[in-house]
Amino acid sequence: MKQRDINRVVIVLVVALVLALGMMQFRIQRDSHRLEEVNQVLQHGVRVQGQVTQVEWTQHSGDWVHYVFQVNGSEYTGESPLGAMASPAVGQSIPIVYLPSNPHINTLANGVEADWLQSLIRALRLVQVLEVPLGVLAVGYLRYLGKRYVRGK
Repeated sequence: MKQRDINRVVIVLVVALVLALGMMQFRIQRDSHRLEEVNQVLQHGVRVQGQVTQVEWTQHSGDWVHYVFQVNGSEYTGESPLGAMASPAVGQSIPIVYLPSNPHINTLANGVEADWLQSLIRALRLVQVLEVPLGVLAVGYLRYLGKRYVRGK
């Protein structure tokens, strides 16, 4: 491997690091916005009974429940992580809270989504903090290997 090839790998690694940091920041901002909505719903929302339409398992975030509920004759949908809550059956009644000013903003009444989002945001911030020093170490190590290889040692 030539020094030029190692420099290309370093450039690709740096670009990937910058893109990953940007994507991570976008995800943190999106989830923080949702956490604000969920907290607002939990504090000021109206409680109704919804009906489970689907329970879905995802590899990255576990069980999610999809539900439907009605407000003044209009139907609204939502989804929320279940956390440690037992998976309800499709068709089962489930307590929901929604914002009276915008029923599209809703969540499960037990607040598990807020806990889940807080944990996720903390984990993403930790990864974001660790990503920079690990990236710098990786770039430094690649540069070291390149110089060592060029000298033939």
